[in-house]
Amino acid sequence: MKGRICILSGREHPKNERFYLKIGRTLRKWGYDIVIISRWELPPDDMGIKFKKFNRSSNPIWGKLTTVTGLVRAGMAEDADIYQVHNGDSSLLAAVIIKFLKRLKGKRVKLVYDADEYWPGYRADLVPRILKPIIRYLATQWEHLAFNYSDAVITANTIQRGRFLVWDRTKNMEVLYSYQLKSLIPDEFPKKDPRLVVYTGNLAIERDMHYLLSLPELIEDFKLLVMGRPASPKLKPVIDELIGKLSPEARERLDYPGMLPYEESVRRMRKAMIGIIPYLPYSENNVLAGPPLKLFQFLANGIAVVAYDLPEIRRILMMTGAGIVVPSGDREAFTEAIKSLLRNPEKAIEMGRRGYEITKKFLNWEDASVPVLRYIYERLDK
Repeated sequence: MKGRICILSGREHPKNERFYLKIGRTLRKWGYDIVIISRWELPPDDMGIKFKKFNRSSNPIWGKLTTVTGLVRAGMAEDADIYQVHNGDSSLLAAVIIKFLKRLKGKRVKLVYDADEYWPGYRADLVPRILKPIIRYLATQWEHLAFNYSDAVITANTIQRGRFLVWDRTKNMEVLYSYQLKSLIPDEFPKKDPRLVVYTGNLAIERDMHYLLSLPELIEDFKLLVMGRPASPKLKPVIDELIGKLSPEARERLDYPGMLPYEESVRRMRKAMIGIIPYLPYSENNVLAGPPLKLFQFLANGIAVVAYDLPEIRRILMMTGAGIVVPSGDREAFTEAIKSLLRNPEKAIEMGRRGYEITKKFLNWEDASVPVLRYIYERLDK
């Protein structure tokens, strides 16, 4: 056994696609003992990855504090060699504290920071505009301190890595894209429903959910499949109201099953001809984070993509030729792009096939991402 890795998650489900399904299971294959600490306790998986639960208060006021203290207590109880965190939230603070306390006790452990999103922007997006500069500054200062205390840093794109290179160009740090696993790429190009358009993921204002749920009124001869849930409980009544305002004809065009199990969502997605990513640039995290996992899911399943113009999404679609990018926030252009592909299914199939072929041949987890992860951990072990 190479060593023990403890992955801390303050808010994400322990079977998260990035840190469990891809990173965690890959590290386990290499011989690492893996334990994931989160708000959920699950039985070990088929590879022996363990899941443990930390105690957290249900009180909104104490929730954040007890997330940190709960992670610290659970993490300190693990005799791990490496602690890895996903994003700069409470789990990163907990990991920094654990590393410091372990050192006081005479054990040197290593910290891996997986910066999967632009965390200062994510925090700034949660407060009123007048407070955004202050929160962004404070979050950046904290992230800089945690970055310096980390032994390795993984980023989700070149923009994030560029920010961090200014702080330390010698850091063990690489970009790790969440390309699709080979096991989830169909053996053959999937059969398509020429009328099916799919959206998957959280429904949120910064993901233009008002426009998304108005599409059944704007386009007639199609079916919209929306698989996801409100980004926060406060948005549920808003979403219910938006759906309730649809005409009976438009309501027939909308299929909204909510959040589905991963395997079922992939099975239903696979039939779609078009996948949409209406992420708005008004969110700093949207602009500087990404590309979203759904982009790689669409490519792997031969789905032509229509997306607003964000840097990382644009780069992938320009490289693959697997979709259309429209000016950010231009709903009319977005609608027209969808209609043009519905009118010309041969073009949509051609785009989808390009994404499928390049994913199958190279842009997949095993061929393009695993070598990067191996390089990071080989340097970490030295």
